[in-house]
Amino acid sequence: MSCVLGEVIHPDQTCAIPGRKITDSLILIRDAICYARDRNMRLVVLNLDFEKAFDRVSHQYLFKVLQKMGFPERFLAWVGLLYGDITTKILVNGHLSKSVGVHCGLHQGCPLSPLLFVACIEPLAQVLRKDQQISGEREPVCPVRRLATGEPTTVWRNVAYPALLNRHRDLSWMVAHKIIPVRAVMHTRGMARTPACPRPGCGQDESVRHLLWECRAARDLWKEAGPLMSLCLPAGEDLTPQLVLYGVGRRPIPPKAFTKLWPTFACLKDALWSSRNLLVAKRVVSICF
Repeated sequence: MSCVLGEVIHPDQTCAIPGRKITDSLILIRDAICYARDRNMRLVVLNLDFEKAFDRVSHQYLFKVLQKMGFPERFLAWVGLLYGDITTKILVNGHLSKSVGVHCGLHQGCPLSPLLFVACIEPLAQVLRKDQQISGEREPVCPVRRLATGEPTTVWRNVAYPALLNRHRDLSWMVAHKIIPVRAVMHTRGMARTPACPRPGCGQDESVRHLLWECRAARDLWKEAGPLMSLCLPAGEDLTPQLVLYGVGRRPIPPKAFTKLWPTFACLKDALWSSRNLLVAKRVVSICF
């Protein structure tokens, strides 16, 4: 079910859909607030919570939705093994009641339940999207600027690249969204006294791009690693910020070569971020003493 759910569920829904992250919804809310604030627009954020969400899903409604979405009868029969002809008994003061039919509810803790719930909630989401009284359009925003059509999809695919360690996937995700807590980001939120790079003698604003590409420490690292990586690059392809940060080159990189390059990029970016944090921590300890 998870293999095809992404084709029938709108991109607005991110929970339990392979290739999507529920944190993308948080980023969307943050970007919407920043968008309205920068343009001095009025904005209302409405947060709705479903009380007893799993418990109130009607089994009859569940099967109608799955059938409408085109799931085959054989699959519906498999789901029916879990949700067809269910009964329960109630224990009151040591006495069991007669069998009572259970016609609502998804199993808590079952890995299939989130997928079924997402499918059940999609019709409501479609009604809200089509409501003429709800005006406004969701802009096709990508946090990575100056990308060609289709390249944002490549960025998100690279973020979750199977060959990456989990910590490198997290770092790649933060790089794509430009939310690594560097000083320029923290300064805009009132959480850093200065946006300047902490490396001695630099003085430039420490953005994500500066940290991982423009800073002298980053330039020296990529200069040393460049000759080794050029062996895996297509002819005429050089190390560029978009290739290093997002895995998007000017020319297609063969999958076999990319499997070597992208994890290496991730390790070097992790080294730059870790060394920077050690430098900041050392300064904080020195100031405390």
